[in-house]
Amino acid sequence: MHPVIPIKAAAGMILTAEPTPRVLLARRSAALRFMAGFHVFPGGRIDDEEPTAPVVNALDTASARGVHAVAREIFEETGLLVGTRNANRLPAPSAKPETRFPGPDTTNAESETIQRETIRAARMAILDGKDTFDAFLTRHHLRIDATQFEFAGDWVTPAIAPIRFDTRYYIVRVPIATGEELHVGEIDALDWFTPAGARAAWRCGTIQLPPPVAYVLQNLAAYPFPDVLDHLRDCGEHTGDRPSKMEFANGIYMLPLRSPTLPPATHTNCIIIGERELYLIDPAANDDEERALLIRQIKLLEDLGGAVKAIILTHSHIDHVCAANFCRQHYNAPIWAHPETARQLGIDFGELGVENGVSGNAKQDPNTAFHRSPTANDSPTEMEFPKPDTRNPTPAPPVDRYLHDGDLITIPGAPPWQLRALHTPGHDPGHLCFIEETTRTLIAGDLIANPGTIVVSLDHGGDMTQFIDSLERVANQPGYDTILPAHGMPLTHGPDKIRKHLEHRLWREGKVKAAIEAGKTALAEILPLAYDDVPPETWPLAELSLKSHLKRLNCLPSE
Repeated sequence: MHPVIPIKAAAGMILTAEPTPRVLLARRSAALRFMAGFHVFPGGRIDDEEPTAPVVNALDTASARGVHAVAREIFEETGLLVGTRNANRLPAPSAKPETRFPGPDTTNAESETIQRETIRAARMAILDGKDTFDAFLTRHHLRIDATQFEFAGDWVTPAIAPIRFDTRYYIVRVPIATGEELHVGEIDALDWFTPAGARAAWRCGTIQLPPPVAYVLQNLAAYPFPDVLDHLRDCGEHTGDRPSKMEFANGIYMLPLRSPTLPPATHTNCIIIGERELYLIDPAANDDEERALLIRQIKLLEDLGGAVKAIILTHSHIDHVCAANFCRQHYNAPIWAHPETARQLGIDFGELGVENGVSGNAKQDPNTAFHRSPTANDSPTEMEFPKPDTRNPTPAPPVDRYLHDGDLITIPGAPPWQLRALHTPGHDPGHLCFIEETTRTLIAGDLIANPGTIVVSLDHGGDMTQFIDSLERVANQPGYDTILPAHGMPLTHGPDKIRKHLEHRLWREGKVKAAIEAGKTALAEILPLAYDDVPPETWPLAELSLKSHLKRLNCLPSE
């Protein structure tokens, strides 16, 4: 896997100066690849040749490019002309940046003297590619005054994302919440919220917020302007790994940890739920560095009054359990999992005689010791699931409590979190998904990935019939919108995404059937036909799922 370089971007928080400040949020179209359906601050990419000439009073070139981009994007997405002034009436910049806290821009750029129809026509011409933002500014003798754009932090999308952005945030203050006009495209809704109101709507599941926006709104609700700027600019660790940034739903944090997983994935998402009682789902930190990161993130929540209550496993595979024992000992917290997961982990329940789980004295089966999973640099023949490695075994984690289908875990809060277990075998016999009913969030484990698909291997507990049945069951489950997969980024419109994955699996099975009907009987013959749309270097992994499809079709391949 080659590192993905973040795209430079800028976003503007349009904050009103009313007695109760409001902020403008734009909802991204459900058809978009990145953050579809999420409410965000207006903004977009900083072009490689982003102009700086129209910007005055900027602190440096990078700031000028960011300010120009956010002013341009706000105009294109909302029709609001913010932070501009007549070129002949520009104030001098303050010598002390800390005193440059402008009031709401009541003189906003001759924009009040430009007819609304003129602004609307210019915007549409720009969107149609018939005009440019700078040409519009020049015609009306306008400049973008950087003193009207207060820098409010820099945010980088986590490494697990298929698209990454390095985004500069700015606050632009306006007198009242009015004037925006929606032009449906990448944005399909514009809404004014109080910061606290937006967080409340997010908690109720009415809107979806990406972690940086949720974090910024939390600060806007807690601190007045300009005090809030100090908190938003404190970005020393804001690289995408802090729980405050990765809070995808109220009290539900997603922390990507490097794990011994299968390519193209490199991380497993550890999910942390709760406030006073913290529940860790799939802690899979694979080395001391990642475990130290996990401890640091949990410490931030402990500082707010939280304590680890339990460790929950979605299933038995090493890239989900490799830090479970470590967390069990470090936090003196029990491990909860499905009985089949406990069995897969090689624990002898009968000898221990524990009714609802097993104690930490359980014997380890040497055949369940683990070693690393493959990387993208491995040869195709090496791209297999982890095998026993008795030279440096990692003890299989003991399971202290069984979780069954339909079990409800109530986590204290206001309102409380309600975590309902769903037994979803197929990828692994004891696989569990969880629906958090308060935030309408599905914690999917390895039922679905984003991006990519899930390997279903007969040799590692997989059963394609069960997997397809589980997809169908979850697709028809009520009570969730957002999906947090174990690998990759969150998904919105959850049931639709599960159905599409189900359709993809059945489409793939159709290609397998077609190859068989064409007289192909050997794996080496079926594989190139059934998986002709994926790179050949991934075929060794695809072969594992192919075998599962063939078993489901009652077709035994010849050698």
